[in-house]
Amino acid sequence: MAVTATAALTGGDEEAGRLELLLALPVARRQVFLVRFLCVAFGLALTSVLVWLSVYGSVISYDMDVSTGGVAAVTLTVALLAVLHAGIAYAIVGFGLGRGPALGVAAGVLVVGYLLHGIAPMSDALEPLANLSPWEWALGSDPLVNGVPWGGVALLVAVSAVVVAAGTYAVDRRRHQERLTRRSAPTRSGPASPPGGAGPALSRIPAHSRIHSLPGSPALPVTSARRATG
Repeated sequence: MAVTATAALTGGDEEAGRLELLLALPVARRQVFLVRFLCVAFGLALTSVLVWLSVYGSVISYDMDVSTGGVAAVTLTVALLAVLHAGIAYAIVGFGLGRGPALGVAAGVLVVGYLLHGIAPMSDALEPLANLSPWEWALGSDPLVNGVPWGGVALLVAVSAVVVAAGTYAVDRRRHQERLTRRSAPTRSGPASPPGGAGPALSRIPAHSRIHSLPGSPALPVTSARRATG
């Protein structure tokens, strides 16, 4: 949900031209993109609170042997995991690759990270690779039992901040390059008039069909001179 919403609100709206009205206002493009990402993050936070309340109510109602602190820890780490992948999609859009690549890259990172978290510990050769997975940072220490993994939380927050900052910088940089391109674009001008003030249409008239009236005046076609004298 977080990846799809981020890609749609940033890259999708940019490709569809729905951001033109906002970008025409005196507001920086990076601000428009960043605010939309923060809206997604706020939606994730609100959803996480609702999920925690519903699970907490179920634990109390059915007298489950689950600590409410453990449920809160899992909810927190999963929410940060979603923010990280949303940030990856935001960074891809920021570099101008569009909605499709943003969805593909973020989904690829999510799937590869999940596979490393689930499969790598089963092999002695691949087990060190599990530490590269964001899923391992969030859920590797079993937060439902052991509480909040503060080291994993710090990694999730730090990497999320880095990718969002990179995406914001890329958006601003892309806008600056577009302005430079517009300023350096050559201006179009029509063909130069020949000496004497004759226009381009008159300059295409063959020389033998022109007639000169007064010195310094443009040459006139023979048909025009005949009409004038007739």
